Amino acid sequence: MPDGRTVVFVSDRSGIPNLYARPVDPAAGRRGPLRQVTDVATGVADPSVSPDGHWIHLSVYTADGWDLGRLAVDEAGWRDPVPTAVRPEGGAVRVAAVQLDTLRVGPYRSVRTLVPRYWEPVALPAVRSGGRDVLGPFLGAATGMSDAVGRHTVDAGVAASLDGGQIDGGLSYLWAGWGNPLVSASVSQGWDAAGPFGVGDEGRTVFLQERERRASLGLTVLRARFRTNVSITGSAGILEESRSLVDANLDPVRDLRLARPTSRLGDLRLSLSLSTARSHGLSISPERGVQLFVQGRTRSEFSLADSLAGVVGGDRGVDEVLGRARAYLSFGAWGEADHVIALGASGGWARGPGADAFWYDVGGASGRVEPITGLGLFGGRGLFFPVRGYEDGDRSGSRAWSASVEWRFPLLWSHRGWGLLPIHVDRLHGAVFVDAGNAWGPDLPVPGFSGPRRDALASVGTEFRLDALAFFTVPLRLRFGLAQPLVGPDGLRFYVRLGPSF
Repeated sequence: MPDGRTVVFVSDRSGIPNLYARPVDPAAGRRGPLRQVTDVATGVADPSVSPDGHWIHLSVYTADGWDLGRLAVDEAGWRDPVPTAVRPEGGAVRVAAVQLDTLRVGPYRSVRTLVPRYWEPVALPAVRSGGRDVLGPFLGAATGMSDAVGRHTVDAGVAASLDGGQIDGGLSYLWAGWGNPLVSASVSQGWDAAGPFGVGDEGRTVFLQERERRASLGLTVLRARFRTNVSITGSAGILEESRSLVDANLDPVRDLRLARPTSRLGDLRLSLSLSTARSHGLSISPERGVQLFVQGRTRSEFSLADSLAGVVGGDRGVDEVLGRARAYLSFGAWGEADHVIALGASGGWARGPGADAFWYDVGGASGRVEPITGLGLFGGRGLFFPVRGYEDGDRSGSRAWSASVEWRFPLLWSHRGWGLLPIHVDRLHGAVFVDAGNAWGPDLPVPGFSGPRRDALASVGTEFRLDALAFFTVPLRLRFGLAQPLVGPDGLRFYVRLGPSF
């Protein structure tokens, strides 16, 4: 209680969790008689006394699940506790000290618990460029492991392209033995694509397939406070890029050869993340605060001839700055949760001979990989420059931006399951949004390699968002969206994604 003279707590001494209170005298070290505050048949949990000491808020288990309850503080109405459900017979059990000698005592060995205990299928979407699939899709498997105290964490995955057999995968390791900072290491192989390019007098169409192999080391410093979370990450790595050409049918091009099909580069990154955004038990979204992310990156080639330094197509060096900001503001209206105005903006700027017209992609609906089967059933992935209603990469270039405004509002609180089916539907809420974005650059005199500035993409639309719990442990947010492009293609675009929009 606020006056410090009574302790309020939950105990299942009767076999059912109920609320109890006991007066205490901290100065004298004495305690008063135990009193029972509630006598429910289903159970209570998580009591919290109001600052004025007039109310106790707590969770109450009902036929519909856990609900939030409130009761007045009425000490005169508190009763003597019911008898305990289980009483030990005889005296207390005592363990002789000599028996402890049989226990094995030694230093902690993480290797005993650092073993993989699961695997899951993985499906990666096709790599797209110019509005069409250039590589993939990929199908494979992934696993992960962590020791008992979370000092070591290892994740691994591998997938193969279904059309060409290309391998995509990676292995990452995180060491938290210092607590703060965190040390990480990773190796990976991934694929990207660019194009289409027109070559020759006849305007022959070709695409560029690029394989990237990377090894990196990183260090992350964390600063967590009651209202703010800040992290700073620095990393250094080396990477190898191998490029090849395919024609419009995605068959290898034999009669054309790249001047430098392979590059080796060094990669340095420094990023800052800050968040003051917060939400509450019934929130449909972060309700107040901001999230900021800024990253600077530089890539430079090893063993590059002086004659190729700074030459487009010969030097793959790039300097770039990426940034993203999000802000949330809540207000009261209809429904069991606050309404939220959410603002999001992203920007990217890259320079250097390696910053080509396909460096950034703008367009598409952002989402997350479906976590239950790993098969990517809803086709979503995280996008830094989303504009709903358009294809991924509808605009591309070495300069990019996107912005979104959303009004998020509650619709229905279901809070229901169906028998033993492993799905629980929590709530339905909606959003009305406006998106915009564009990408362009660089300005080069070479046809097909320049990124001219075109009209910015823009769209309006609405989403219905269903919050559910699958298999009793996996939270899901399923988004059903309709977007109307305001520039370019006509007609409504329907999409389904998992996870928040931002």
